Order: sequence, then C-alpha cells, then structure tokens
Amino acid sequence: MGLTDRQIPSDKLPQCWSDDVRMNALFAPFRIKSANPESWDMKMKFWSDLVRQWCRYKTDPMVSAADVKSAFQRKGRTAACIEIVIEEMYRGGNLSPISKYVQILHNGPESLLHWSARMAFRPAVFAVSTVLSLLPVRQQLDNDGLPKASIESTQRFVLESVVKEQATQFIDSYPPGETRIGTIDELMKYSQWQGSRETFEVILGYLVSQGVAVKKGDVVKLVSYSVLSRTCLTKHTEGLLLLDRLYDYMNTFGCFEKSRLGLPERKIKIFTYNT
Repeated sequence: MGLTDRQIPSDKLPQCWSDDVRMNALFAPFRIKSANPESWDMKMKFWSDLVRQWCRYKTDPMVSAADVKSAFQRKGRTAACIEIVIEEMYRGGNLSPISKYVQILHNGPESLLHWSARMAFRPAVFAVSTVLSLLPVRQQLDNDGLPKASIESTQRFVLESVVKEQATQFIDSYPPGETRIGTIDELMKYSQWQGSRETFEVILGYLVSQGVAVKKGDVVKLVSYSVLSRTCLTKHTEGLLLLDRLYDYMNTFGCFEKSRLGLPERKIKIFTYNT
C-alpha cells in the first residue's frame, strides 16, 4: 500500500490512505463535474495537495501524471484520475511547461516581456482569447462519457510554488564566500547541488525571471539582491509585473472593465542588482 518512487514516509500520507472505500473513490476516474461539484472539488483538492507535498518531499518541482501514478500506487493500483488533476492544475496556473524557465534562462525574459507588452494594448476580449489559446483544448469526454484529459500522461510540468520555494532556499543556503559566477556546471559544483541538471536550469531560469541571476553566453551570475521600492523598478521587472497581473486577469475570464484593462494591486518583492 506504499509508494514506489522517492517514497513519502507512510506517516506523511493522509489518514484515509488505509480506508479502502474512500481510496477506491479517490482512485476512480472523475465524473462530470456538474453532476456533483462538491465531490469533484474535494477529489481535486486531495490529489493536488498530494502532488504539492510529493514535489516538496522529493525536492524537485518537475512532475507528470505518469510520475504521480507511479509514485502513488496502492495495492497494485494506480489512480485513474491523475491526468485530469495535472491538467486542471495547469489550467489554474499552478503548473507551467518546463520550457518556460529553460527558455528564460537561455534566451532571457525578453520574449515573454514583448508578448506581455503587446497584450497590454489589445482589447480585453482579444487578450483573453490569446491566453486561452495557450491552454489545452476544452475538456472532452471519452467513450464512456467521462472527462478525458487533453495532456499526455508523460508531459512534464513545473510546479510553480515549489520552484519558488527551492529557488529561495538555493539562494539562502548558497555557501558563504563561494564563487557566484560561472557556467551552469561550475555553479552546480560551487553550490554543491545534489539534484539533476535539468532541475538546476529550471531554478536558474526562475532566478533570472526575478532579476536575481543574469546569464550572458555560457556564464551565469548570481547577484546579491535587496527589496526596493516600486520607484526602483527596472524595465525588466516592470514587464514581469505586468505579465503577472495580466495572468491574474486571464484566469478570472471576465473580470475586465469594458473601457480599459484593469490591473490589480499586488505586493511583491522587487529585486535588482547591487552596484
């Protein structure tokens, strides 16, 4: 009744894991949400919370439906609902494609900034349709009339909350006095990194997106940072802030004012290079 891949100790599993009746329901495929919204939401919360717990435990923000199904086997069974869980977490902005942060690391955040700047001056309806076009197609039904996921089971994503936590921990625990500039391989050595290179690149990409690291050619520099006032925003960070705000509105699907694109207030940490 345990786990197979980077196991979570049994005392970390939810209490209901030993309840056959309860777990049979949680392992079963999702039904149409409108038939029982409360049950659907409860099941979604159970698995999405477990995915987050698992990623934190294995100290790796990358996950796929196949990973979760393999890790959380119970009595020889794998859950038949995980693809829907992963897809809904992606739709909700909790997961991002791995390519997001790898692209930022190697190409810089400019491509995302240019996209966000263009959207800022488009009508709200166009902006919504643009973001929707980036998501998988609307949920379909299989031959049995059950919800069918649009993603592949092996498609891998980055869990945003965990990559943020790990990036923060990486900076906070970086060996004092150790060199903070070098190639990716050198920084892995300097920081005594124990994970995979792929995960390391994702974390560096996140740090670049936050202005805490810069990359030029093959060399990456981890910069000291401090919390500054909004008046000290660089163009880089202003664009990231705009993109973040736009995503908030895209996820609400209909919270735009007709006359303009409203931007909500948000308290954030702004990082800049020390000079």
